[in-house]
Amino acid sequence: MKTRFFYAAHSHSTWPKLFVLSENGIFYCEYLDYMHPATINKQFDFETFSTNDYSYKGYQNIIEIDRVTALQKSLTRQANWIQGYLDSLD
Repeated sequence: MKTRFFYAAHSHSTWPKLFVLSENGIFYCEYLDYMHPATINKQFDFETFSTNDYSYKGYQNIIEIDRVTALQKSLTRQANWIQGYLDSLD
């Protein structure tokens, strides 16, 4: 399955986040919300999605990154979940 990857850097008091957009249109993120596991699961068009189409709570902007970078990014107080999520898509 084709995938695109996005990163939101630390902003204000909000920790960094990783996002995956898969070709079926699922835009997905796992993160900690006040130390409790949470997810973002939205629907977007894979081909036309732009980084301007989403920001976390309107202030944490995203940038598009490549797969290698997404797999290597460190997150605050949580493991990088990207590979596990990609494995679940197969």
